[in-house]
Amino acid sequence: AVYDDWPGGHLDETSPCDGQGSIYKNTKRAIERDILQRVESGAMDATILQPTIVYGPHSGLWTDLLVERLRLGAIALPDEGRGLCNGIYVDDVADAFVASAARTSGGGKTCIVSGPKPFSWGELIQGYADAAGGRLVHEAAPVARVESVPPSGIRRLIGDPMAIAALPPFRPLLGFARARLGRERLERLRARILETIGKVHEFSYRPAAQDPALFTSSGVCSIARMSAEIGPPQIDLAEGLR
Repeated sequence: AVYDDWPGGHLDETSPCDGQGSIYKNTKRAIERDILQRVESGAMDATILQPTIVYGPHSGLWTDLLVERLRLGAIALPDEGRGLCNGIYVDDVADAFVASAARTSGGGKTCIVSGPKPFSWGELIQGYADAAGGRLVHEAAPVARVESVPPSGIRRLIGDPMAIAALPPFRPLLGFARARLGRERLERLRARILETIGKVHEFSYRPAAQDPALFTSSGVCSIARMSAEIGPPQIDLAEGLR
């Protein structure tokens, strides 16, 4: 996300990254610059790894969230789901961190960490649907979010029944429940609630409404440096889904 042309451009570690962007982009890049300054001053040694879309067990955003939405009904993707996902299975990320930590010197070098090759968002989400139920549907174009007209709490819950956890009045209650019940029991309870909701009403989730560029991208992240200096990724999409 630090690169100026993410997610639409073809990227490697030499791609421009100091242009203005979102707070998320600028903050990540500021952290990288701080680390590089410390390396250059001799205060520390480091390798900067830049994982792409990390999917697999306990990936809250790129696996768990999408499976939960499928259990409520359908996920709708634009452009027949052909937008490219530069995804990497979590085990390959862990291997890259271990290999980098074992190097005798990092020198502040950056390294994009991604899977063997990009796959379409449609392939990923259809794989989840095949395993967990739900449907993948296609739409002509992403429906952009209208930021100037914030939805009411009721409308948010109708469109996204799990948005209740993000509402300020419910955050302390969620924290209290997590502390008393434990994460696993709370997740089992949450799964039952989702299953019940899904039986009553089918929802359609449109991830491209939040980030149209990401879900319609044709950009590819190079893994040439990763493969040469850390080790090539081993798990393709078929194996990751399995």
